[in-house]
Amino acid sequence: DAADVLDELIDRYGDPPPSVSDLVNVSLVRVQATAVGVYEVTQKKKDTLVLQVEQLDLKMIKGLLVAFNGRVTAGAGAKPYLSVTLQKDEKPLELLQSILKAMAEILGN
Repeated sequence: DAADVLDELIDRYGDPPPSVSDLVNVSLVRVQATAVGVYEVTQKKKDTLVLQVEQLDLKMIKGLLVAFNGRVTAGAGAKPYLSVTLQKDEKPLELLQSILKAMAEILGN
């Protein structure tokens, strides 16, 4: 997987520059997103991530509300979505990774 490839690159060439690390992280996030039914992620304003999902699941919404202390909202309709508010000094990519991990855990249970 991508983490193994990164480990091999580090062994051969040393620590990658931040741009390479960011690229690897984005690639990993894309794989994680696809696995939980997220097909698009956008950032609205500066404080909200919007995840377009293939379908809304009540168990998923409940689990995310608990995990993220009510910062998650859901929207149904032709294009269902989940949105989550960033906290002060929270980085969007890190929040996205946390959301996707929580979604995978909820789906796994």
